Amino acid sequence: MSLDNLFSTKGDTIDIQGIESLKKLCKYHPVKANIFFDGLELAEDLCGAKGVTLYTAGTPISRDRVTRLINLSESNKEWILKFKIKRSARLLLNFKADVENKLKKLIEHRSNFKVYNNLLGAINEEIETIVDELFEDEEILLSVFKMKFTADSSTNKNAAMFFNHTISVALFSFAIAKTPEFNEVAQFTKDDQINLIKASFFHNMGAVTNVDSILAVEESQRAAKYYEFNRQSGMMLTELKLDFDIMDAIRYVSEYYDDRMDFVKREDNKGCWIANIILVADKYAKDESGLFGVHSKPSRIVDQLNVQAMNEKLNSTVVKALTLGLNLKDVFDFYQEIDRLTNLCDYNGGKHAIAYPMTGFKSPTLFVCKSDKENCEHYEKSLKAVTLVKSVNNLDAGKYARCMLTSPKLQEFYSEHYDDIKQDMKQSPKKE
Repeated sequence: MSLDNLFSTKGDTIDIQGIESLKKLCKYHPVKANIFFDGLELAEDLCGAKGVTLYTAGTPISRDRVTRLINLSESNKEWILKFKIKRSARLLLNFKADVENKLKKLIEHRSNFKVYNNLLGAINEEIETIVDELFEDEEILLSVFKMKFTADSSTNKNAAMFFNHTISVALFSFAIAKTPEFNEVAQFTKDDQINLIKASFFHNMGAVTNVDSILAVEESQRAAKYYEFNRQSGMMLTELKLDFDIMDAIRYVSEYYDDRMDFVKREDNKGCWIANIILVADKYAKDESGLFGVHSKPSRIVDQLNVQAMNEKLNSTVVKALTLGLNLKDVFDFYQEIDRLTNLCDYNGGKHAIAYPMTGFKSPTLFVCKSDKENCEHYEKSLKAVTLVKSVNNLDAGKYARCMLTSPKLQEFYSEHYDDIKQDMKQSPKKE
């Protein structure tokens, strides 16, 4: 069933189809009466078979009435009841509270983990205030609630993870934008922050509203399907009249998975910044929650994000902000040293040295000359350090010699700062 059939807003009404959808919207439970969603009122007559009026316009949708409709539907399974519900202030407040409650629960859950004390602790109250302000726009609120309602309405228990992911991306995106490391390079006004939150909520609208189609394929294919549906997100938002920066950012994020990533290195406009923040937050949240079946611990995820930043696949400023925000300074120090050593090379314009294999923190890493500068005094002529049969990162297939300017300095760094890395290298060196 399409999203518009499941839940659509037209003027002063909210239209839903089917008794199961009504149960989800009302939070109907046969035993837990206290969780029932009040505030629903029929905007038009509710008709059953052959046009018989079951309830007239203006009738409140109470728990008892839903129970009666459930019983009637069980006796008349061919019925597809169509509900037109009044778009009331009370109902919108309930929608708002429902989404904000999800936000609070995810914040509370992460507050139990020390790694998030600094990053999320600094924004706990502010994120709730800014989201509350954001939802003063009824169309924004209804669009976000549609996403939650779609996930909640799925019969697949894993569907809820996808809307949780949306909330997590919004949380991490806002937190990254508030870090001192990010603000050293770019400053976001309050309007920029609100645009960031909007883009975070809607960047994966295409996927969340098609969650059943994603979960219907094999687990190994779900990520590809997820990104495929996300290409539709921008088109689904045309009626909201969002700022250009928001629409640009959502488009950039979707294009990233088609290998169009020029925006990663651009820091000349807010649309690119918003896209880069969301992209990093999305990647982090996806692996942290195991959205596609693989859970990783924060240090491991951040490690791999830094590898991608070193290879210019992610924005280095944003990755740095997340790394230090999570208090993973040892990871940051390692990649900062790699970056410093890369810049040591000054032969004929410099930057011919490159870290290899650059597979992550604590991995045995050396420096090779990617330009084959044999006349450089630091070029190790007698040692072919690496032979590649295919392109890897920024190195084409071929043979590469070690750079003796950078390699000893890297070893000094290992010895001084990371005895465990040095020990790992002695005991189980990795061969490429």
